Amino acid sequence: MSAASYEDGATPQYVPGIDDWIIEVSTKLPGVVEGHLRSQVVLTITNFFRKSLAWRGFLGPLTLAAGQNTLTVAATDSDAYVIYVLESFRNGHPLIGYTISAGTYYSNSYKAVTDGVYTDPYSTLTFVPPAPAAGLDDITCIVAYIPTFVPDSEQALPAWIVQQHYERILAGVYARLYAEIAKPYSDAQQAAYWGAKFRTEIAEARALADKNYQQTTTPWYYPSFAGNTRGRIE
Repeated sequence: MSAASYEDGATPQYVPGIDDWIIEVSTKLPGVVEGHLRSQVVLTITNFFRKSLAWRGFLGPLTLAAGQNTLTVAATDSDAYVIYVLESFRNGHPLIGYTISAGTYYSNSYKAVTDGVYTDPYSTLTFVPPAPAAGLDDITCIVAYIPTFVPDSEQALPAWIVQQHYERILAGVYARLYAEIAKPYSDAQQAAYWGAKFRTEIAEARALADKNYQQTTTPWYYPSFAGNTRGRIE
């Protein structure tokens, strides 16, 4: 587990993040290299949210100018990319006659920060057809996110990811590692077991998110623990 920096005499503050999985897996799979394990955890988390669409939030209100068909948007938190648009509304009603898709935009330009660099977490929403002459305003979208894992901050995941999906993501990490060839921990039988479990967990996470976001413009998020409310982005 990681601890945030703290002054002498202060109590270290636990910061949920990928080290939670690294510590557990490394104790059960001797021989796995930490750097490799870290990359497998990151890939598993990204794969989990890309397939389950379980990290959702409301984006808007958005305005599309006359004739425009793309909007570049940024999550209000810098730890997520928009990867999918599930529903869209205008003035509280379903937006009819338009298809909206999302694609992640990875900037080639970098912004300097104190401890390194990062790419802007922007995504592009594409509207088909383009906006009419009067334009479109007051658009709200239910979108799905994946973590950015920007350098120097990948450890500090939103706490709800660790709290709500720890075991699900752990299954995926085990599946990836056991499936590797000619490693001390390689095990085809275990790989099959954890792979099936991971796929089941993805389906359950998506079903839960679908249930709680059904045709509603009221933001919903995973229940918080200890006052944490990072389960949504608006």
